[in-house]
Amino acid sequence: MSGIFIDNSSVNPYFNLALEEFFLKRTDFVDDILILWQNEPTVVIGRHQNTCDEIDEAYVQEMGVHVVRRNSGGGAVYHDMGNLNFSIIQQMTGDYSFFRFVQPVIDCLKAYGIHAEHSSRNDITIDGRKFSGNAQYICNGKILHHGTILFSSDLNVLAKALKPRPDKTHHKGVASVRNRVVNLNDYLTNTTLSDFRQRLIDAIFIENKPDTYIISELDHKAISGIMQTKYLTFKWNYGQSPTGRKAQIKTEAGIVELWLECDSGIVKRARITGDFFTLRPVDDLERQLVGARLIDLVPTVEKLECGSYIQGFANEDMKNLLMQSSCITR
Repeated sequence: MSGIFIDNSSVNPYFNLALEEFFLKRTDFVDDILILWQNEPTVVIGRHQNTCDEIDEAYVQEMGVHVVRRNSGGGAVYHDMGNLNFSIIQQMTGDYSFFRFVQPVIDCLKAYGIHAEHSSRNDITIDGRKFSGNAQYICNGKILHHGTILFSSDLNVLAKALKPRPDKTHHKGVASVRNRVVNLNDYLTNTTLSDFRQRLIDAIFIENKPDTYIISELDHKAISGIMQTKYLTFKWNYGQSPTGRKAQIKTEAGIVELWLECDSGIVKRARITGDFFTLRPVDDLERQLVGARLIDLVPTVEKLECGSYIQGFANEDMKNLLMQSSCITR
């Protein structure tokens, strides 16, 4: 990769997510962009998740942990100053595989003599334990890929702030979350986060030294505007919790939940939530279900192209989601 490195010293999670969006939508930047950043203690919620289902609200309030929603799909993650985040923005080339973006992290660790692997959809693991979760977002012909790197995070806070899901863990309780993750400093005993950060920059820009872009006052003003109107709002971070009949299925795409509000057998409102990744706005898929009769939902789904909205989610998956629920039987 060659391109631009954006020097960002902010540790404000609301500002940092606004900064990502600002540079993703800038039309005057055509080169690849790398941003490395850190946050104060924060839970970052996936774009399509129900916030209240993902966090221990009492605990995050007691501990002063920020809660903010990102633009990309996937699951909730915990950030603190022992975690390093990387964001890569590129023009879309048709290849949006996670492996292409996580490979530099794997190569960086290989230089330390550590064997890391791309695991499942979007994780990087060592010895089967996760230290990096990744997500993607496509907008206006560009792709934003961002990931976490647990270096020396407080894993006890991580485990208590995030609600464990039985469908993601083999054992209930925070212990299952804590046992599934690991910090890199368990392996890099003589390396600081600052040293690792520079090695990661070198691994990502292995071809050419990047140009460094310094955030200007005008940039800062525009980013702050996005932060104020979007990322600091209750509507964006929590929104209106979905209500109605709920069906859930776990597929190759991840966990997909369908909420239907109906009146006299007609779908009045549809919400699709989960930890999946999208290729197109899922709102458009939801709208195609509104107005359908419950007894006609399966034929309606057969006409949709679910996989063009949710990555890896086929029409057959949507039909199975409906069939295994009470959505079409009441």
